[in-house]
Amino acid sequence: MLVGLGIRAVEQGFSVQYFRVDELLTALKADAALPPARLKRRKYMSTALLLIDELSFDPMNRQEASLFFRLVPHVIDSE
Repeated sequence: MLVGLGIRAVEQGFSVQYFRVDELLTALKADAALPPARLKRRKYMSTALLLIDELSFDPMNRQEASLFFRLVPHVIDSE
């Protein structure tokens, strides 16, 4: 279903990025110290649709949750 949503978005002309949550958390950790201007250029921040798979499989620790929820307002604001 998630992949189908991504395919449909691409067909409609939107940019799409797909991440498993563990891949996204790895990228967020690596980019945690970046200033906001550089962070906005990351592929997970500069896409119309960010698809995150396997979100409920493994619990997040406090740092991961903080980084993940720091991402959410930026993705929403980019509309």
